[in-house]
Amino acid sequence: MARKASPTGSRKIDRSEQQATHWEQLAAEIDRQNRSDPRSSLAIAERWVADERASGSAEGCARALRAHAHALRFLGMYETAVAQYDDAEARFQALRLEAEAAGTRIGHVTALRLLGRYQEAVDLAQQTRAYFLDRGDQLQAAKQAMNLGTIYRPMGRLTSALRSYREARAVFRRLGERSFLADVEQNLGNVLKDLGRYEQALGRLRAAERIRRSLGLRSEVARVLQNIGALSFQRGDYGQALQVLADARSIYESVSVGRGATEVDVDLLRTCIALNLREESRAVANRAIAGLRALEMPFELAQALLSAGMLAEASGDPDEARQRTDEARQVFVRTSSRVWESIARLQAARLVMGGGEPVEMRTALRHCQAATRRLQVAGALDHAAIGQLVEGGLLARLDAPTEAMKCFGLVLEAGTALGASHLLYQAHAAIARLHEQTAPETAIASYRLAIDHLEAVRARARADDLKVSFLADKADLYERIVGLLIARATSSAAAEEAFTFVERAKSRTLLEEVLAAPTAMPRGRQTRLGRLARRVRDLGARLNTAYTLAYGANEVPTQDGVARSAHAELVTHLEDEFARATREVQLAARAELPTPPTAGPTDEALPTGAALLEFYAVDGELIAFTRTDQGLRLRRLGTVAEAAQLADRLNFHLGKGAFGSAYMWANLDSLRNGINSCLRALWQALVAPLEADLAGVERLVVVPHGPLHGLPFHAFHDGSQYLAERFTVSYAPSAAVFQRCLRASVPPGGRALALAIEDPRLPWAGREIETVTRAWPNGRLLSGERATIRALKRRAGSFDVLHLATHAVFRADNPSFSCVKLSDGWLTVADLGELARGAQLVTLSACETGLSGLAVGDEVLGLTRAILGAGCTTIVASLWPVNDETTATLMEGFYSRVRGGAEPAEALRGAMLDLRAAADHPFFWAPFMVVGAGRGHLG
Repeated sequence: MARKASPTGSRKIDRSEQQATHWEQLAAEIDRQNRSDPRSSLAIAERWVADERASGSAEGCARALRAHAHALRFLGMYETAVAQYDDAEARFQALRLEAEAAGTRIGHVTALRLLGRYQEAVDLAQQTRAYFLDRGDQLQAAKQAMNLGTIYRPMGRLTSALRSYREARAVFRRLGERSFLADVEQNLGNVLKDLGRYEQALGRLRAAERIRRSLGLRSEVARVLQNIGALSFQRGDYGQALQVLADARSIYESVSVGRGATEVDVDLLRTCIALNLREESRAVANRAIAGLRALEMPFELAQALLSAGMLAEASGDPDEARQRTDEARQVFVRTSSRVWESIARLQAARLVMGGGEPVEMRTALRHCQAATRRLQVAGALDHAAIGQLVEGGLLARLDAPTEAMKCFGLVLEAGTALGASHLLYQAHAAIARLHEQTAPETAIASYRLAIDHLEAVRARARADDLKVSFLADKADLYERIVGLLIARATSSAAAEEAFTFVERAKSRTLLEEVLAAPTAMPRGRQTRLGRLARRVRDLGARLNTAYTLAYGANEVPTQDGVARSAHAELVTHLEDEFARATREVQLAARAELPTPPTAGPTDEALPTGAALLEFYAVDGELIAFTRTDQGLRLRRLGTVAEAAQLADRLNFHLGKGAFGSAYMWANLDSLRNGINSCLRALWQALVAPLEADLAGVERLVVVPHGPLHGLPFHAFHDGSQYLAERFTVSYAPSAAVFQRCLRASVPPGGRALALAIEDPRLPWAGREIETVTRAWPNGRLLSGERATIRALKRRAGSFDVLHLATHAVFRADNPSFSCVKLSDGWLTVADLGELARGAQLVTLSACETGLSGLAVGDEVLGLTRAILGAGCTTIVASLWPVNDETTATLMEGFYSRVRGGAEPAEALRGAMLDLRAAADHPFFWAPFMVVGAGRGHLG
């Protein structure tokens, strides 16, 4: 007869099972929270440890300590986590629970890896994997295979890592372990990226992202996005890298995973440096280095230090660059990170290449060659290509051109195999420099290819400010090829090609804006793009309020009004936020890589009787291209420095207008003689050498360069008359922008809107806007309190002509935040571009509205740029502070001529010459210019 179990025994079994179930539930909850909210998981684990110690359960305490170690690891507290893992393993072994001890080693291996103790991690992982294989536990063995791959990667054993990951993936797929499958897909993507197999890498990373999104693991989604950002950086897709990394960091911050946000900074720093975002790079570098030191993450810290060394080099601080690079290399040595140690040696060699002695360069060459070989063996092909670039550069400096050329040829092979334009433009540029003196034809051919690849990388920056900043240290490629081409000036084909490259160098970002179909800022809240656009609008409103506070309600605004204001810090902060938010909108809106537009057909026929004068500088020397219906002529002028001195002299004379109208009228003759002397010198330097090319010309379209921007060519004096007496003069940022405006221009329509603020300092503004309604009887006038931003926004898109009679501020310190005042606030550059969209003619009747800041590539920044970028084809704007009374007279003459059928450039010329008869000083009659087409049609 079977013996019955006692009720007491049954209760003991039940309690044991309940206890085991409770432990499993707690461990599962901590594991879940680790992936989404690790601080909550740490709190749960701490309570669990305390409860088990109080209960005296040896097994429960071991399990709790293991869970606590997991939570510490997820929060980046690796040293403490390793100690907890050791304690938990010892407790399990004392209880003869070998399987639990082995399971604990999985997390232990990861903590050791994150501390950079790679060989210890490898040994422990291999031991643990063998244990699970012996017992037929395929899942746990696969986890350890994945751990091994993750250790092999920073050690430079990339093919071993790939093999381990694939082994683990096969098991996870077979067992349906989706979370672990996402982990291994992500790891595979990373090692494939290191091997230069970019498309395969992106496929694996996107697969991991899809799985993690479906599982709702936000912090893990951030981790994949971080890896996608790193991949985008490595293949030269810098705009996408910046966007994806920012998204990853935002997710980490939202779930309070500071460690993850700090790790993102390592990749974000590299991206900001590649885009030449110096201020942002410094901020990210300081944040990353401080955070990684605090978190005791040596491998990631060394990566950040290496990038900080690159930043110091770019900023002209070689001592700091060497210090940062050497510290990074030492950390890589201590952590057995052979790939990254080699990368650090390449950076050190490049620093020597920039200014070392021959003995130093030979030593650097040996280190560079050894590091490059290690990278090749490891399969890190893109880093090896960088090594060959450095090696070639050192050999060129050591006067070994044949050996240098071999290195650059290997980079071309690698760049072509990888599809890496960011490597190819550097290699072609290096080859071109190598041949400039000895084989100029070869150099020209290489520069052509270098610029093609450079522009492909630039296009992938996507946002306007990123495209401009990316070129900041690369614009010399255009100058170099133009210099080589004009040295062959006897060839008309060479001159034409030189002109083409000048055009490719000028205002390319603006050209892309005007070539694109005009689109308004997106609205709505449901899409990510709509939310980003709303943030831009909200920041714009806050910035407007800050400007009102900074400039003061009754103060005449000035350039230094912000700097002197008690609200300067607020304004600067909001301007930075607004610029970043605008960039985010552009990155999101241009998520699909655009096809870079061409520079435009620069040899298009000009209007009858017109000549285009385009200026450029090569090695400090000004050159001018004159295009007429007779063809293209190239002339050499003086130096840029001489032109800049003349521009300063002119500004000195114009600055006398600050003494007031009474002073100007009282001293009119002497002041006119003084400024005319300067204007004659400008004519002699910039126009007289071109006189032979201007026969039969009636109209000049001036494309300035560098310090020539802002000069009134129409007021230059040839000794007997002003240029405006001989020609109709208009201006454009580039020939391609002019041609685009010309093709798009139509006669101004019948809808006009004129606004004038009420200000005792602008007593003639009301009369000025009345002239608009005489030209357009159906036009609308808004003056005084009715001349508001709100009113302008309500009428946006419903006018063909816009006239603003008001105050303006040109911000020389930050041209993109120049402003125009209306009764209820300030129109920024961005506001004006948005609200002027669709107009054919915009007149900015205020002080210095035509002045522009300049970025690399002659990218104009300011009010006129915003209006051209919005699709407007003709702008009338001022070059210096204007006189209110004479401006009203000038505008009356201008609009009466437009009403009579004259095109805007011709109308402004006639109005200027009429005004000169009454106010014969350029300060009064010549402050305004026409930018863009200056015509109503092509005929």
